[in-house]
Amino acid sequence: MKENPILSIVVPVFNSGIYLKETIKSIEEVNFSCPYEVILVNDGSTDSETLKILEDYNEKYTIITQENGGVARARNKGIENAKGQYILAFDSDDIMNGNYYDQALHKMVQDPTIDILYGDYIIFGSENRYNKSGKYNRLRLINSGCFLPNSSIYKKRVWEDNGGYDVTLSYAEDWDFWSRAAVKNYSFYYFNQPLYKYRRIHDGKSLSQSKATNYNEAIKTLKSKIPASVFNQETISDYVVQSVRENRKLKIKLFLRIFFPKIFNYLKKKNLFPNGIVVE
Repeated sequence: MKENPILSIVVPVFNSGIYLKETIKSIEEVNFSCPYEVILVNDGSTDSETLKILEDYNEKYTIITQENGGVARARNKGIENAKGQYILAFDSDDIMNGNYYDQALHKMVQDPTIDILYGDYIIFGSENRYNKSGKYNRLRLINSGCFLPNSSIYKKRVWEDNGGYDVTLSYAEDWDFWSRAAVKNYSFYYFNQPLYKYRRIHDGKSLSQSKATNYNEAIKTLKSKIPASVFNQETISDYVVQSVRENRKLKIKLFLRIFFPKIFNYLKKKNLFPNGIVVE
């Protein structure tokens, strides 16, 4: 625990002791140039290994214990008790990648106009690949899926203004959180580096598996919160222009539709271009 922390790292923990030590070790290995605190929120864990590890960290970090209520409730509880100006909600089975988080935090401290900073990440475990998040676009975020990792750094006032994470969602609580921040025109910054390693293990214990429930109901709830005013002509135009610039497939679509419409329609019938020139 450090006095007057700038960054609060909030880690919800539910029976993830098999990975927790590795996660904490990766945090400790980051050479943060600003003081930080780690808050471990025990979300009703029953696993003896997890409980023992939490007990071992009791004197070093803040431990908060609550009845099991899900990751959104656990994050809210941790952030409610956070002392830092900046928040990083970090999963208990992921790994920080070198010192990129320190560089990202330094960027935010140096540029107070940035409210939310996100980056790329590396998927490892049962799958191994690099995930590139790409530049921010409000409509892309709200309408086409969450490209912002949940383990992004943001100002605590964003959480306060958002009213925290929606505890009624069992899926996509991070997408919902970022979308509501986007509607309120908070500033998003793309930090073009792999901030962390996202664990994806098909063994029933990795957090990535436990989130994927009640998907359709969660997305319906999420989108019902977005005001129609977001989908204006200017926003849609910016969305399409940026997407075409960054996506080679979309450039081909647009070229074919304008200059070779018969070929385009043929390929569309073959389901090669299922969404026309609309961004996937």
